[in-house]
Amino acid sequence: MPEMRIHIKEAWILASGIGIDRITKLLALKELRRGEISLLSGLIKLKLLFNEGSAFGIKIFKGNKIWIIITSLFIILLYSLPAKDRLSRTSRAFLVSGAIGNLLDRIIYGRVVDFINLPYWPTFNVADALITIGIVLALISFFKGWRDEDTSNP
Repeated sequence: MPEMRIHIKEAWILASGIGIDRITKLLALKELRRGEISLLSGLIKLKLLFNEGSAFGIKIFKGNKIWIIITSLFIILLYSLPAKDRLSRTSRAFLVSGAIGNLLDRIIYGRVVDFINLPYWPTFNVADALITIGIVLALISFFKGWRDEDTSNP
C-alpha cells in the first residue's frame, strides 16, 4: 500500500473545509428552525432540510450505516492513491473535506443537514459545494494530465 502523505496546504484545506461546513450547519440548525431566510431579493434562500439519501436526495440505499461505510471507504481510497501534483492534492482535499462534513452529519444526526437553496437546484450545504469543487478540480487535473501525455508522445 502506498504511503499516505498529507501536505500542509492540503491539511489546511481539509481543516478549513470541515470547520466551515460544521459552523454553517450548526448555525443553520439554530437559526433556520424558525423559518427560511431570503437573501439577494430571494435569489438565495437559506432553508433547513434534512437529506437521508445521497446527492439530490436520491435514496439509493435504505439505512444510514451503508452511507457511513461507503463514505469511509471513499476517503481511504482517495488517500491510498498517489496525488501526482498540487492540483490533484487540492482536489482530494476538497473532496475529502466535503465527504467528512457529510459523514459527520450522518454519524451525529442520522442524515445530512442541507440549507442553501438556489432556484432550479436541489438544496445543498457547504460540504456538497466542497465536493463539487473537488470534482471540477479532479477533472481539470485529469484532462491536464491527459493533454500533457498526448503532447509528449509525437
